[in-house]
Amino acid sequence: MDDIYLYDYALFFIATLYDYYEANGDRDTLEELWPVAYEQIHISLARLDGHGLVQDDDTWYCFLDWHDELNKQAGA
Repeated sequence: MDDIYLYDYALFFIATLYDYYEANGDRDTLEELWPVAYEQIHISLARLDGHGLVQDDDTWYCFLDWHDELNKQAGA
């Protein structure tokens, strides 16, 4: 199992699941994967401050910023 979690990819999963369901109406797959998508929503919301801005720190990554010194906030 991978130990790197990508904030932006977690959000892409939610949007992709929605697009998948809209394109083909596969409710079984939607219901199977919804708990994972819902968890990603809560994980993502935990990164927001009181103004709804993503808070940057060294404990997480975005695919957009593989360099450790880049700020993740804008890409997220």
